[in-house]
Amino acid sequence: MLRIARDLIDQQIIDAQGRKVVRVNDAPSKSARRATTIRWHVIDVDIGLRSILRRVLQGAVPPRSIRWAQRIFDSSSIRWELV
Repeated sequence: MLRIARDLIDQQIIDAQGRKVVRVNDAPSKSARRATTIRWHVIDVDIGLRSILRRVLQGAVPPRSIRWAQRIFDSSSIRWELV
């Protein structure tokens, strides 16, 4: 079982396509319901400034302001299948 906070966030991974080592800042996920259980699937790992900005400002600034500030930076992520 993957524990996202411990095993993935703030860890370094190798981006084989970009041929560089990058730090994982966030791991967006989605849920899928199966019978009586809910399973969470990691979609991609975010390695850009947008996720750093959200993590630093979370709790100190209203979410609406964070979303507005994130528009300045491009999204930079790697699909989970490539990790």
